[in-house]
Amino acid sequence: MTIESDDLANLRDTTSKLLTAMLWIHVPIAIAVGLMRGTDWLMPAVLMAAMAITATASWWLTGNGPSTRLVFGVAIMGQVSVLVFQMSGGPWQADTHMYFFACLACLMSYCDYRPILAGAAAVVLHHLVLNFILPAAVYPGEIGRASCRERV
Repeated sequence: MTIESDDLANLRDTTSKLLTAMLWIHVPIAIAVGLMRGTDWLMPAVLMAAMAITATASWWLTGNGPSTRLVFGVAIMGQVSVLVFQMSGGPWQADTHMYFFACLACLMSYCDYRPILAGAAAVVLHHLVLNFILPAAVYPGEIGRASCRERV
C-alpha cells in the first residue's frame, strides 16, 4: 500500500508537464538535425512524435500512475536513441550519448526508481540490439564501421 502526499502528487504532475514539453520539443529538434546534417528528417520526426503521443496519451488517460511514469522513461530514452542515430558518422555522435544521462537525471524528478530503471533498460536493450544489427548507429568512428566479425 502506497500513500502519496499532496506534495509528491504535485511534483509528479509538474514533472509530467515538463517532460511532455520536452518530448514535443524533440520533434522539431529531430527535423532541424536532419536538415542541418543533410540526412533523413522525416522518419526521426515521426518516431519522436509517436513517442511523444504515446506518453502524452498515457498521462491524459491514466494520470501520473506508475504505468505513465514507465512510459515517460522509455519514451525519453527512445528519443535520445533517435538523436544518437541521427548523429551517426558525425563528430557529435559520442557526445550525444551524454544526453542519455541528462534525461535519466530528469526522470529522478518523479521520485520513483521504476521509470529510471525502465529508461536504463531501454537504453541497454537499444545498445545490445544495435551493436549486432547496425553498430554505426551507436558507435562512432572505426568501431561503428567495423562489422561484428572484424571486432571479435
